Amino acid sequence: MCNPSPSGAPTDVHAHPIGSKQIEVSWKPPPSESWHGVLKGYYLGYKVSTSPLAYVYHTTTEPLGRRFRIKGLQKSTAYSIVVKAYNGMGSGPESQPIEVKTRESDPPYPPSFVITDVTSSGALVQMKSEEMSPVLQYIVEYRRQGEEWNPVHVPRDKSSFQLSRLDNCMTYEVRLAAYNEHGRGEFSSTLAFTTTERETNIGFRSSEEDIPFYFRHYFVLPVAASVVVIVTTVVFAWVCYKRVVFRQHRHLVLQQQLAGHLPEGQLTLHRDGYIRPPTYSPPSNRRGVVVSTSIVGILNPEDGYDAPWDVKKQQQQQQLAIEDNGIRQNLVE
Repeated sequence: MCNPSPSGAPTDVHAHPIGSKQIEVSWKPPPSESWHGVLKGYYLGYKVSTSPLAYVYHTTTEPLGRRFRIKGLQKSTAYSIVVKAYNGMGSGPESQPIEVKTRESDPPYPPSFVITDVTSSGALVQMKSEEMSPVLQYIVEYRRQGEEWNPVHVPRDKSSFQLSRLDNCMTYEVRLAAYNEHGRGEFSSTLAFTTTERETNIGFRSSEEDIPFYFRHYFVLPVAASVVVIVTTVVFAWVCYKRVVFRQHRHLVLQQQLAGHLPEGQLTLHRDGYIRPPTYSPPSNRRGVVVSTSIVGILNPEDGYDAPWDVKKQQQQQQLAIEDNGIRQNLVE
């Protein structure tokens, strides 16, 4: 008895647009008990969602294939997509239709890159600058040969990415894709490299991920600026304090010097911060009057204030007055 065609439909059917003219479809096989033999492949049907026409089918001859890209579509158009499996006897039922719309524009082309500075635990991936539509970010995928891809998203302002924590003497594969406002573009061709046996520092560049946070620029710069501000403030405050102490000490010394020459209460604290004795008043010019020389006796250039310009003249007048009084006393006798 011949086995019938598959009785089950593929499951987990998904589709997403790849630019303005392509749609990528992925799925899982139907339950194994519904295969009724060996699966030969799949039929992928598509049509414009609003069209009354029948589906147009593409055939995949890989029974293990679970991904297919439909090309040559119209931009910004909604499509209905179905998938069904087939064996040697025919095709099975269709999956539930899913609807997906192509984009208005295309995502960026696959970026070009090179791999340099290969060590025993890392390698540097350098993106080449090219004229293309504005890129929002990159995605770097790497894996050890035969294993699952490890995706890493890289900001658009970076032109390189450091792969780290790799195993020595192992072969790795790398591929890149770019994103813009219309989605992710196609992945580039895969590049392979083999890590070295021993660690070398020639041309090695560590990534920011390997640098402790307290050595990174966003931590070091604010701390350095804060230290500069604190040190400047302390130095300025110390200078101001020393100036105040020096001025107070100077006032105290001057006050002690003047206290021995002037009666209490005759020292005046002026608005400029200095202590001065009262303003000097010249003695009377009337003849026969003896002028006291007590205030003249303390007028000294080192006392910290200026003597009146006519002190010498006043001293001469005082001397003449004393001699005049002596002559009169002799005449009286």
